[in-house]
Amino acid sequence: MEGKITATAMVLLLLTLGAEADRCETHSRTYKGRCNNHNCWSICITEGNTGGFCKGTLLLKCMCTSECNGGGGGPLPPGGASSKMARAHNAGS
Repeated sequence: MEGKITATAMVLLLLTLGAEADRCETHSRTYKGRCNNHNCWSICITEGNTGGFCKGTLLLKCMCTSECNGGGGGPLPPGGASSKMARAHNAGS
């Protein structure tokens, strides 16, 4: 019985590891000033990325995210903001 539970847990672990897309991070090309997660996310979207966030310990830098394989997706904006901004960006594309 214990062997079946262990085997099931291993299978589930392997399935979840392959489910996520690879996320690439790059510095924002245009973000200026003190990093704010919502502003960083907005700027990264306008740069053509899928999202963004502030990263660092003392000096926070705006990091943009995208799928490494060139696909869509990405994290939601900080604070659970609606996708109205993303829809507005896509309408202008």
